Amino acid sequence: MLCHDTPLQFGRKAPHKLLQLLRALVAFGGKQVPEQRLIDALWAEQEGDGGYRALAVAIRRLRDLLQSDSAIEHVDAKVSLDATQVWVDAHAFERRADGATDIEGRRKSLDLYKGNFLENEADERWTVQYRERLRAKFVRLVKDQGAALETAQAWADAASCYAKGLEAVDLAESFYQSLMRCQAKQGDRAEALSTYRRMRQVLSVVLGRAPSAESELLYNSLTAE
Repeated sequence: MLCHDTPLQFGRKAPHKLLQLLRALVAFGGKQVPEQRLIDALWAEQEGDGGYRALAVAIRRLRDLLQSDSAIEHVDAKVSLDATQVWVDAHAFERRADGATDIEGRRKSLDLYKGNFLENEADERWTVQYRERLRAKFVRLVKDQGAALETAQAWADAASCYAKGLEAVDLAESFYQSLMRCQAKQGDRAEALSTYRRMRQVLSVVLGRAPSAESELLYNSLTAE
């Protein structure tokens, strides 16, 4: 996230609730977010008008933290981030992903994906919907980009694409399979077998299951060479 083209950096003592408010605004789209939605997410324990007062105070303090009174708009019971002052990589990724139709467009979109959204805030229910929406778009982009690069026989680029996909979604068995194929096409059978072993371990530890029959067929084809 950038404010006036400068990366936001907060000291170790930055108030947790203010950062939560900023993250919630991002998770809820950053535009015309109803007050009540923010209060339900961050101040559900407050009674009466307590939540509205807490939100108003937090907005004022967050503006001070961002050093801009206009970076956060609060009008007609709705809260927005001023997109002319605050740039959010997650929002930029989503916009690009929705319009990416060729290899270059998808590459630029994928470069904006910095990992699963607020992964360290997984216990907060309000983060789940946006995290999963972004991840679904990321997975689709990786699949489309990888397939296009394989069609172009750009095996190294395709392998890098699938490897990036696995950094964020390490349970995607199809990504392992595609990465193995690309590594084999480059003549690196040892690396392809290493990818298989990694896949087998991850699936076993996390899901308690073995690789699919398709993965086993691919593995057998590599060991038979």
